[in-house]
Amino acid sequence: MVEGGRKLHELGAQLGLQRHALHAAALTLPHPKTGAEVQFTAPWPDELAAILAP
Repeated sequence: MVEGGRKLHELGAQLGLQRHALHAAALTLPHPKTGAEVQFTAPWPDELAAILAP
């Protein structure tokens, strides 16, 4: 349940999503061998950007 008790599939249908609306714009993790910080970035997926568009 989300947002006032609405079911996930109802909210997904309203937003036009067929998946979770979870996205990490950037992640910083330690390299498993060196321990140096490694950063990964990714743009918003089109279907999530469409929800945020004015």
